[in-house]
Amino acid sequence: MARRLLKLCRKRGIFFLIGADAALAAKIGADGVHWPARMAGTSRKWRGRFEIQTMSGHFGDNPSHFRPFPINAILFSAVFPSRSTSAEDPIGALRFRKLVAALPYPVYALGGVNPDNGLSIAKAAGLAAIDGWKCFGVQTDDEKG
Repeated sequence: MARRLLKLCRKRGIFFLIGADAALAAKIGADGVHWPARMAGTSRKWRGRFEIQTMSGHFGDNPSHFRPFPINAILFSAVFPSRSTSAEDPIGALRFRKLVAALPYPVYALGGVNPDNGLSIAKAAGLAAIDGWKCFGVQTDDEKG
């Protein structure tokens, strides 16, 4: 499955990251790895092996939780209220902007991002969405039929 997804991403010109499994990412030639925050220290072992490594941010708004790891970006959740079962209590736009300013990494907001709230953080961080892309009129291939 990972090889099929990689092929699709290559065809579309987008990065393909494997979650929490650097050995699999290396085996199939993925662009990188996305690390859960609890595993971010493992990124040191894989420094220089991938084009990109990212980590999740789920620790509230304390910048001291984000140690200097060899990562390229943080996907921080939840910024806004989200239907995701993994989303924690949202920190909101103001606290998120303050957090982003204190971090040494590019940050992408994830969790409840939609056209009504995305502009409130767009100058501070990138925007990431799963379900929220539907609000922007983006459909997956599955939804297109």
